Amino acid sequence: MTDRSNLSIESEIFKMDSFRSDSLFMNAPVALCIFEGPLHTFKFVNSLYAKLISTDIQELVGRSFLDALPEIASQGIKAILDKTYQTGISYSGKDIAITLQQNHRSQNILYIDISCQAIRDTNGDIHGVFSVTTDVTEKHRAFSELRHAKEEAEKASALKSAFLANMSHEIRTPLSAMIGFADLLRDPELSKSERSNYIDVLIKNGQQLSFIINDILDISKVEAGHLRLEYLPTRPYQIAEDIISLFKVKAKEKNLSLELEIDPSTPAELTSDPVRVRQVLINLISNAIKFTQYGSVKIKSYALKLENNQNGVAFEVSDTGLGIKKGQDENLFEMFVQGDSSMTRRFGGTGLGLALSRKLAHALGGNVILKSSTPSMGSTFLFTFTDHPEHKISSFEVSDKRKDVPLNAIKSGPPLKDIRVLVVDDAPDNQLLIWHFLSKAGAQMECADNGLDGFKKALTGNYDLVLMDVQMPLMDGYTATKKLREHGYTKPIVALTAHAMSEVRNKCMTVGYTDHLTKPIDPRELVACIAGYTRQLH
Repeated sequence: MTDRSNLSIESEIFKMDSFRSDSLFMNAPVALCIFEGPLHTFKFVNSLYAKLISTDIQELVGRSFLDALPEIASQGIKAILDKTYQTGISYSGKDIAITLQQNHRSQNILYIDISCQAIRDTNGDIHGVFSVTTDVTEKHRAFSELRHAKEEAEKASALKSAFLANMSHEIRTPLSAMIGFADLLRDPELSKSERSNYIDVLIKNGQQLSFIINDILDISKVEAGHLRLEYLPTRPYQIAEDIISLFKVKAKEKNLSLELEIDPSTPAELTSDPVRVRQVLINLISNAIKFTQYGSVKIKSYALKLENNQNGVAFEVSDTGLGIKKGQDENLFEMFVQGDSSMTRRFGGTGLGLALSRKLAHALGGNVILKSSTPSMGSTFLFTFTDHPEHKISSFEVSDKRKDVPLNAIKSGPPLKDIRVLVVDDAPDNQLLIWHFLSKAGAQMECADNGLDGFKKALTGNYDLVLMDVQMPLMDGYTATKKLREHGYTKPIVALTAHAMSEVRNKCMTVGYTDHLTKPIDPRELVACIAGYTRQLH
């Protein structure tokens, strides 16, 4: 006796020609098919099924599934129909991928949900299969994009967490040394040599902290599209020699040979951004020394002929260090990532250096790549940049009035003797620091704590020069300077700010500043700048 509860569709269906025109069947929102016999001959097909596989109903009806759709049949759908027909067990499958050949060049991938039920007669014998197919391609794509976005978000979150933890370590390390040694300097019984050594430690760690902050700011500018290059005469040989000199002591401390080879083809001068070229080379050489325990670090330069007949320069930085394992090179140029995370713990670093270097090189019309590397044998990085003769004038030109004065060339007493300077800065510590620099140079100094106070004092006082910070309460430096110029103030106003970006300097010049100096304050540069603008007044 047949279990009628399992007979979802009776064989009488094959006699119902009305299916060919029945609007419910033909216009159903899913693809419907009725197959007859073991060869799965198309008995009835609705319009959505035909549309799904890009064919006509008449091309299917009366033909077996394998004959009509051999490509689809070979992708597992015939096996599903076979199993349902042979066992009578209903089938339900989700997110099945089907590749449709559109033409000899292109393919289209569909994702479908499919369910199949056996068609039985009153005796329970199977005569065919009823199939319902739903196109879920868009849903699959949406879920895939959502899943990918989730994975990327999780990866970014993990990178951010690792970066913040590492950055906390990188910032706190020099900061801890600076605070500790500054406290030691309070001891009145320190010897002269001890005091000198402690000051050296303070300066070295302060510089390290400055490098870290600059890298963070630079990578942020590049990512935001705010990086502005300053095209100037650039001398590759001079830059390389300066950097060799900069790292000599560090290399000597590790007993490393630091070598420079300038190929004769290297141009004596080209137009680029020398500060950024220098920055990339410093990053590469610093890394090479950091990861090299024995042997040498070598820098080689030579000329390049690039696309569109452009001239360029290449620097190869080679070392005999740890090298990079296969597979780790993929992560080298990602932000906040080092080739091997254990390197961060062993050698320190922010994980920004190579990512920033590549982005800067791209901005310079070149690239930074890992040319070769062998574990335990060393690595060679290649840095290239392009000549830009069309940009021979800098995007920022310092006023012609400025004349840097070598301090050792000033014979008649302190270089700023009798010079009156107004310092407008909201940070008392900066005021005190500048007072020490200027008073030692012979200047007389008064202070204002904000732009509004500075504006009033400059108009009513008798000063030879104004040092004006940019960010201040009540009135910022831009506004104060602009208002002073509108009131006919003609004395030099020099911006003294922690903002080192070229767009800030350009804005300073636009609103009326005479010049721009950056913090941390270089006392020699500060005194020379003031002397250059004011010595003709006395």
